[in-house]
Amino acid sequence: MSHYDVVVEGAGPAGATAAYYLAKQGKKVALVDRAQFPREKACGGGLCVHIEEFDHIISNWDDFLESKCLRGIVYGPDYTPVDYVSEKPFFYNIRRLKFDNTLVQYAVAEGATLMDGIAVKDFEVHDDRVVTKLRNGDELTSDVIIGAGGSFDMVSRRIRDIADMPMKGQEQDIDKALNYEVDVGG
Repeated sequence: MSHYDVVVEGAGPAGATAAYYLAKQGKKVALVDRAQFPREKACGGGLCVHIEEFDHIISNWDDFLESKCLRGIVYGPDYTPVDYVSEKPFFYNIRRLKFDNTLVQYAVAEGATLMDGIAVKDFEVHDDRVVTKLRNGDELTSDVIIGAGGSFDMVSRRIRDIADMPMKGQEQDIDKALNYEVDVGG
């Protein structure tokens, strides 16, 4: 059983970025994803301009940037077009295959251990550790687990179950969702 400071479940942009910053701080990080990288992702290839907050991304645009959107035509309710042109981008276009894989490689270059092609089967939170069980039979221990695999990942589902928080679209208690904290000891 290997021990890590942090296990990150999901190696998409959020998980890979979390793994990058944690590894850069000297943490021992396992980045686990059920997909084999590089992998194609069917969802959008547009990045909002707040991506500029991440230095390791904007300083490496050439690794993955396809284009910058500097113009857009928007149609109002009366179908009158409004043509927006800007010197600053409205958003950035990327291909998820290239972008996601590049972010994973940044995390690995900082020292994160990539475990791709392996799904998380289950995890248990104990007073002094988290035990993550992988579908291949391996187990990892860590101080922390981060669920970065989307709203249906193992960690997100478990927290919603523990906190009795329904998925979006279901009846929600906003105060409960905004104020919920998980205490795993330590």
